[in-house]
Amino acid sequence: SELDFVEIPCTAGSETHTHPISHEPAAVIRTALLQIEISNDISDTLLSHILREVSHA
Repeated sequence: SELDFVEIPCTAGSETHTHPISHEPAAVIRTALLQIEISNDISDTLLSHILREVSHA
């Protein structure tokens, strides 16, 4: 089945941003079936969750 959006649960952290937030992605993960754009302000925890899920896609 086709998914347009998948939510990955993650506990919000109390990180402070030391750089401006940009709408341009810092990195893009692409597979044959999906594309994930990642910004510089992503938390380590959320990035780990995304990479774990993409490896199973």
